[in-house]
Amino acid sequence: NNACTSPNLTLNNCRFRHNSAQSYHGGGMYNQSSNPALTGCEFTHNSCTAPKGQVDSRTKGGGMFNENSSPNLTSCTFADNSAEKGGGVSNTGGGTPTLTLCTFEDNVASLAGGGMFTNGPSSAVLNECTFTMNISTSNGGGCHNVFTTPRLINCRFTSNSARQGGGMFNWA
Repeated sequence: NNACTSPNLTLNNCRFRHNSAQSYHGGGMYNQSSNPALTGCEFTHNSCTAPKGQVDSRTKGGGMFNENSSPNLTSCTFADNSAEKGGGVSNTGGGTPTLTLCTFEDNVASLAGGGMFTNGPSSAVLNECTFTMNISTSNGGGCHNVFTTPRLINCRFTSNSARQGGGMFNWA
């Protein structure tokens, strides 16, 4: 397990490019029970896939996967990342990720949440974030929220696409 578990990690202007997780989660970065602070970081062309020879709907967080974590992201970009759930970012297991002035562009999810996928009890807070041209072949082109109550303030959803909920899909 190569997850970030440092509770006080701080990253400024870092680039995560062309990374791949081949065991389900976090193509660019995997945060487990940690609360890193990232400012001005870019997650580009990252992906996660099921183990070789397996088809599985559990791959989450092409750019970043947060499990029981509450990262604080400011002015970060997630572009051209891919996963089955949460092409850009996936949040699960608890925690409250806070994203401010972040951009999600051209991310792809084959099942849910082209830009971001959040599964309760996690609940993201998004301030002035932009979701543009993200794609989900199923639900939530920009965002897909399941059993959660995200808080969005002054966010923009433009030209995202999905079978249901082009901009955002909320369930239960």
